[in-house]
Amino acid sequence: MRELLLWGLLGLAASPVLVDTVRHFAGTPWASYCLVFWALFVRELLRKPVDVYPRGVGWLLVAAGIGIELVMVQAGWPRMGRPGVALAMLGMALGLGHPRPVVALLALWAVPLPSFAANLASPGLERLLFSLAGFVLAPLGIALEVVLPHPDETLATVGSREMPVFGADGGLYLAALLAGLAFYTAVRAQLRPIPLLRRMIAWAALALPIQLAAVIAACAILAAGWPETARLGLSYSPWILTALAVFALQLPDGGKR
Repeated sequence: MRELLLWGLLGLAASPVLVDTVRHFAGTPWASYCLVFWALFVRELLRKPVDVYPRGVGWLLVAAGIGIELVMVQAGWPRMGRPGVALAMLGMALGLGHPRPVVALLALWAVPLPSFAANLASPGLERLLFSLAGFVLAPLGIALEVVLPHPDETLATVGSREMPVFGADGGLYLAALLAGLAFYTAVRAQLRPIPLLRRMIAWAALALPIQLAAVIAACAILAAGWPETARLGLSYSPWILTALAVFALQLPDGGKR
């Protein structure tokens, strides 16, 4: 009950940032991938700890994190307060001794990748992926074109059907998702630091082929005459299906304490 009360108070203190983050998800669907790490963090909170080792420094981190959040909210920049909330979550875990510090680092992935990072290779990367998708689909009689009505706008078209293409369609946010999932599964499997790092790098490298497969599927759906479904699927299916695949394949075998 004490833990529940303290986490409830932290959630109340962080509510302005959390509400703004939900609004961010509505306007930026790809950023919803970080919900995977919120779910994993809650999963660890609900697990019965084997050993509890509270660390007083955690409460200093809670105070610092909430302080950062309050300053950013008062300044009218609630999105800049997200790292403060993550820091407070990590501090709370240290202060209570649960979840373990290494698992509590999931709080860092609970912050969505900044838009400038997700768009770092834009527009070249997403246009390349759609061009590759057009090459793959051409033998099926699907004439996919990538057009640029304006320098900062990209459309994928099949005949009269069109779908907007965004910077995040390059799939860089998937690298953040996969690196975080690799970290979590490696920690659960009790891997040492070097194998853990190798797993993170290897999994992150899978982001581009996974995104390419998602782009090809979206373009096929676009060609079938469902542009809205294609756009919605490209925004959500890559991170949802990737997370589900990792949970199905890794957690049953990698769930050691």
